[in-house]
Amino acid sequence: MPGGAVSLSAAQSSETHLENSRRELLWQLFNRADEEGSGHVTVDQICQAALEIGINTDRERINEWFAKKDVDRDGTLTWMEVLGFYVDPDEVNKIAFKVFDQDRDGKITKKEFMEVTKTLTEEQVDMVFRRIGKAKEGEINYREFCNMMNRRRKSKTREETGQRSEAYVASDDTSSVCTETTVIPDED
Repeated sequence: MPGGAVSLSAAQSSETHLENSRRELLWQLFNRADEEGSGHVTVDQICQAALEIGINTDRERINEWFAKKDVDRDGTLTWMEVLGFYVDPDEVNKIAFKVFDQDRDGKITKKEFMEVTKTLTEEQVDMVFRRIGKAKEGEINYREFCNMMNRRRKSKTREETGQRSEAYVASDDTSSVCTETTVIPDED
């Protein structure tokens, strides 16, 4: 069966080559669409970039492809979404909170925060806790942590799009999922 193994290997090599070529084309398309370097592209930008690099397709097919890839439904694609990789921000918050909340009491103390962020000074940690605003008695609960993470995650997007975001939390329960969902355009 050595011949069969060789042809299977050749087929796998051919598939890998096709996948790499497809990824390179997608990267070229994404980079052309993302002229501003924001890391987010719209369907209009994708359509224009496809025309510019000579991809022969129509708007309907691009809309269908875009809708499948836009898993967070924010009207833009990131490179990770294009590749089919997406990490739910709420899951990131849950995992990160568990890393910081070392004693699993539902709160992050300054001591726990410093142990995880070994490079920050005590003064810098104090500043983080003050910026959160609601961090009473040197502790951050899950809700406060989510709000901090969501503000940090969206700050770059707001700067680039000229929009401000409003965060909300489903409830006061620290086990609830914290998401940032409402994007309101700035008024001129």
